[in-house]
Amino acid sequence: MKPNFALNLSHDGIGLLHRGKSGWERVGEVALDAPDFGERLTALRRAAKTRAPEGVTTKIVVPASQILYTEITAPGPQSAVRRRQIADALEGMTPYAVPDLVFDWCGQGEVVQVAVVARETLAEAEAFADDCGFFPVSFVAAPDPAQFAGEPWFGITTTAPAHLPQGARIERDTEALPLDLLHAAAAPVAPAPEPEPAPAPQPAPQPAPEISPPAQALTPPAPAQTAPEPPAAKPAAEVAAIKAPAAEAAPIPTEPVPAADPKPAPKPAQKTRRQTRA
Repeated sequence: MKPNFALNLSHDGIGLLHRGKSGWERVGEVALDAPDFGERLTALRRAAKTRAPEGVTTKIVVPASQILYTEITAPGPQSAVRRRQIADALEGMTPYAVPDLVFDWCGQGEVVQVAVVARETLAEAEAFADDCGFFPVSFVAAPDPAQFAGEPWFGITTTAPAHLPQGARIERDTEALPLDLLHAAAAPVAPAPEPEPAPAPQPAPQPAPEISPPAQALTPPAPAQTAPEPPAAKPAAEVAAIKAPAAEAAPIPTEPVPAADPKPAPKPAQKTRRQTRA
């Protein structure tokens, strides 16, 4: 069996295509930055179930930015030998070790076209599609025809057995999805940013006078003005307030404490000075 939907993933959003009788049809798309992303996603999922009441299965279209397209000399001639030749050529071509890569190739000559993707990319795409409720069963790509002839196939998902009837096998498509249809499905919503700058021009200068009073309110309690003017009637209250934090910041209060106690405790003040001098 072949999946009846294709979930196109991109950096801007997700698009859903349906396999109709006359070919692939666009169902809808959701921008990742949409404020009502959850509601739009639910509506897209309901639209899929309406088109396929027998069950929704999707093939994930991996973003082109996550795929390496290259040409490799692999004469084969057997398929297993050709696969080993491609794997050897991929050694050191990507930041990943070859066992951490999945690749597909096309061509019958000595030089073949190869599409490569990291396994961790497939795992992240599968988790996202599965959490969104689109029942992913396989991984594909939508390359430019000059990069790869047909549709690259990266295998089935780990959750495919749970989404398929017992004993069902997934068939791959030979033709790739139409690029124009995919680009249209993944197009970001343009009118979204337009209403935001409209209310923003005039309110900006109005809060300016409201900010100035707090600035003035912060200037009176500056400690630099109260400290150098020690009146004779309030030294005890001020010294008591300073002595409390002396344990936390000893080097700062030690010098002003004795200066503010002319009569209450002259002798201890002299002792503390002698101790600090010693």
